[in-house]
Amino acid sequence: MVSHSASGEFWDCFHEEDLASAKTLVSECTEHSTPFTMDARLKTGDDAFRWFELRGTAYRKPASRIKFGSANGSSGEATEMLVFVHDIQARKETESGREQLLKHSEQLASEMAALNELSQALTTRLTLREVLEETYRQASRLVDTGNFFIALYYPEKHEIHFVYDVPESAQDKAELTIVPEGRGFSGYIIKNHVPVLIKEDTVGWMAAHGIAALGAPALSWLGVPMMLGDQVLGVIAVQNYQRNYVYDEHSLELLTAIASSTAIAIQNALMFENQKQAEAELKKRSDQINELIAPMLEAIEQTTALTNEKRQTLEQLSQITQESHEKLQASDENIKQVASSVEDMKKMVGIIGDVSAVVKVLALNAAIEAAHA
Repeated sequence: MVSHSASGEFWDCFHEEDLASAKTLVSECTEHSTPFTMDARLKTGDDAFRWFELRGTAYRKPASRIKFGSANGSSGEATEMLVFVHDIQARKETESGREQLLKHSEQLASEMAALNELSQALTTRLTLREVLEETYRQASRLVDTGNFFIALYYPEKHEIHFVYDVPESAQDKAELTIVPEGRGFSGYIIKNHVPVLIKEDTVGWMAAHGIAALGAPALSWLGVPMMLGDQVLGVIAVQNYQRNYVYDEHSLELLTAIASSTAIAIQNALMFENQKQAEAELKKRSDQINELIAPMLEAIEQTTALTNEKRQTLEQLSQITQESHEKLQASDENIKQVASSVEDMKKMVGIIGDVSAVVKVLALNAAIEAAHA
């Protein structure tokens, strides 16, 4: 238990972060004549601060009865307190540990949710641009992406293409487009298949590893390879030009997880775009072939039409010939019938002639006989 006036000597024991709230609480409790309870850090004999629980009452006394000045600045009275002090340093350390553990768990859950959302979102992104934009959007939830880039490695061209870049440096924006393989941090990562984490002195790190500067030097730098098995697809990197120690090992773990999901999505996007390009090329060639054979097809159609017309004409001629042949056959039959009739008539004429001759002979005989008679 401590009895003390609320003077400067008393308040000097408080940690500066707890002083204002403690004064406010004591003033309010004094005004309403109520007891107070608070936790505060107080300076101990070795000038170290420890956590204490303070429970007590405060009341005003005429200033003439004490030697200390008023806590509220009035000249007629001062505040005196009766305080019970209990050391709670161990409890606070336990609470702090729990709070840190809870905060760490919440942070871990948030990071896992962001990584899961990234993986799910990337499965719906078909084009390379969509994949790059989604990666940047989700990475910004986990690490400092004020300066962020994604570079793809084209081994057949021996080049590194900076396909997505959010630079703060105008020099980076102008220079980091397409560079030969092996240049800068990105070239080092692609060549060695390892991440690079530089918390400070990037210039010294480059000199120690024999790397030529590429773009404006940053104070903090972090980059990881995008791997597909043993194949390195490219690099994801972040950097900061104002502060050291912006990135740490945990940042490295997060960016590595992001790179893993992004590498698969980029491969799928490139395959999709290659397929679309092949389909477009196939359609282009098909259109060109169609343009070439269109006149030929038209000529064939015209020839077919003429052939059909000629075939129809020939069929008509054949029909006419057949009809003519049939008419000729009928005429020939009629001629034969007429000829047969003529022959019959000739025969009848001969018979008539023979009859006429007989009649004449009979008439002559009759005349002779009549004459003799």
